[in-house]
Amino acid sequence: MATSFDTVEDYAIQTINDYKLAKLYSQSLDDFRQWCDGFLFCAIPQFIDCLQSLDFDAEERIFISDLSIQETKILANFFIISWWERETNDGTQIAQKLNVPSSFKVEGVSSQNMKEKQNVIDKLREENSRLINNYLTAHLQEFF
Repeated sequence: MATSFDTVEDYAIQTINDYKLAKLYSQSLDDFRQWCDGFLFCAIPQFIDCLQSLDFDAEERIFISDLSIQETKILANFFIISWWERETNDGTQIAQKLNVPSSFKVEGVSSQNMKEKQNVIDKLREENSRLINNYLTAHLQEFF
């Protein structure tokens, strides 16, 4: 049995509160799926410790393997990290386009916002590292 992209993406979307994604979903389900698949494609190569194949059929939008809940959650977390990185990059680009004074960027709200977003990304990476360690430990015990 295969795992649908939607299964992984649904896990991720439960955590993300993004009005842009909600608007895209209401306008076009196909565009929404394509947008989400992009984050998933960024997430897949980050899960290098997955014990199952992460080969997929992009046309059918499925993973060839039947991923466990743990594997699905880890991929969803990498999806969320990719989304947060995009949000952080968008914020930086907006500040640059608005020619925000450097003192504002360094000492003001913009800088604090970027720092907070980076803290969220760092915490998500730590959480995912913990999940991956638990995942690998559980599977190593099966061999002994």
